[in-house]
Amino acid sequence: HLDMTVMGLRAKYPYLETSDIALASDCEEDEGWFDPWLLLSAYKRKIQTLGVRVLQARVTGFQEGKRVQVLEESRNTDYSIHYGKFVNATGIHASFTNSLLNASSLHKPLHTSHPTST
Repeated sequence: HLDMTVMGLRAKYPYLETSDIALASDCEEDEGWFDPWLLLSAYKRKIQTLGVRVLQARVTGFQEGKRVQVLEESRNTDYSIHYGKFVNATGIHASFTNSLLNASSLHKPLHTSHPTST
């Protein structure tokens, strides 16, 4: 483990943007690890304590009156849910979900910074 100044960081990693770094720590072995699933699970548990309903369902469309149509495949149940704010957390299906919302003409088109495949 090595604590280094910005000058030391620039010398070792010249490709890094260092204008907003005051001090760095550099480890070449036994750096630790990051578990994204554990973090996501912790966020999910926290938002549920705040009253957020989390579903494992597929978005199939949008309707008038801030309603989203979903299919909960594990129960083979298709239903409509009213929402105050819609967060598109559909992962790899986010582009498809955006296209459903845009096609519904209920909202202004959503834009994504990620390229979409056709």
